Amino acid sequence: MAGIGLSLDRHLKRGTYASTLWGYLTAATMFAGPWILGVLAVLGVQAACRATFSRAELDFFLGTITYVYCFSMILTGLTQLIAVRMVSDKLYEGDRGVVVPVYALTNLLNGGLHLVVGCAFWLPQTMSVELKFWSIALFCAVGFSWQAMSFMGCLARHGRVLLCFAVGYAAAFGLSVELGRRLGMTGVLIGFTSGVTLAFAWLSGMLYAEFHRPGASIVPYLRVPMFPQLIGLGFLWNAGLWADRIVFWAFHPGATEVGPYVMVPAYEQAVFLAYLTVIPAQALLLVRVELVFFRRYAAFHSAVIGRAPLSTIRRQREEVVDSLRLSLARVALVQGAFTMASILFAPQLIKALWMPPESLYMFRAAALGAYLNVLLQGVILVMVYLALYSQAMRCVALFLAAQVAGAAVSLMIGFPAYGFGYVAASFVALCATLPMAAWWVKRLEYYTFALQPV
Repeated sequence: MAGIGLSLDRHLKRGTYASTLWGYLTAATMFAGPWILGVLAVLGVQAACRATFSRAELDFFLGTITYVYCFSMILTGLTQLIAVRMVSDKLYEGDRGVVVPVYALTNLLNGGLHLVVGCAFWLPQTMSVELKFWSIALFCAVGFSWQAMSFMGCLARHGRVLLCFAVGYAAAFGLSVELGRRLGMTGVLIGFTSGVTLAFAWLSGMLYAEFHRPGASIVPYLRVPMFPQLIGLGFLWNAGLWADRIVFWAFHPGATEVGPYVMVPAYEQAVFLAYLTVIPAQALLLVRVELVFFRRYAAFHSAVIGRAPLSTIRRQREEVVDSLRLSLARVALVQGAFTMASILFAPQLIKALWMPPESLYMFRAAALGAYLNVLLQGVILVMVYLALYSQAMRCVALFLAAQVAGAAVSLMIGFPAYGFGYVAASFVALCATLPMAAWWVKRLEYYTFALQPV
């Protein structure tokens, strides 16, 4: 998220246990808060509408939500990282006028892309005109929301950010239930779209109020290097996260068809629950990489461009390497404990959430896969910090290909292998990425010198 490191730094600089704990909690809520609120809203709408709609209609709503969030997340990857890179660089330089122009431009591009793809998918479907229109509208609104979430780190008041999503998803729940009683499934989509749009509009207003500068224009920033590899990196990473489910939708023999949507609910629920188990690792990554590793790397970079003595540069490089090792080790140990606990207590967890029994084995495999995947994400993030964009993109492309292959092989083997394709894909990509990152870190002095203008 753009500027999140600067924001977290305000908490951790105080040096107290309370401020450190608050920094980690802030990182966790900024990463997972909007996501969890959205899930609660969807579950609430399903529960409250059971007396109003048939099971098939509720499955249609869930299918719409799943496809909307899946493909909007993948599409937003095309614009997210490049916008975050530009805004973060300029905020670090003290240029706050960049936020609103870049935010407006990326939303314009992202919204246009969502509109084209949404029309291409929903217009040919055999649905009412109203359902088509509001499905496309929800698709665009969620795309705007993904884009806005990448700018949340810019804002100083994180509590208000979470509040805007809480109010937006509360409105989505209330309006969906009320309008659903009056207008049927069209009313549910109208209500949910309205709530998501409210959260997006509120967050946009907060960004405008804090960062608007009279006369600010995007034109000067278009001359800044855009790093096109970040476009591919964001798209491939998000596609990789969803690739196994897309393969299951396309080829699973027992998939459920609901209108235009094909679903495998047991597998989808298991993977989603597995992603929730890695929230602690995500918080650690935000703090350890965005702050601790970044500080060490910034000091090393300053020593290089400041022509410090060779002994100083080498000492700073060793501090970068030590910081990287310690950060990844902490993530591995802390998340390893959470993942082990999730696997051990999986039967009780599956039962408490009323998930189908077959989800148990898939959840255990997916939890292990999510653990390996979050370590992969940490290494990729470090490579992005080192501006190794092409190398990172190749590693992410490998993860995507492995996801597709792993899901296909697990479908050929059958139920006992479901979820292990994700484990294999994350493991293969991690084994390829970690040595590559280590190789570049060992040659950090040469690489940093080579990047400097002559």
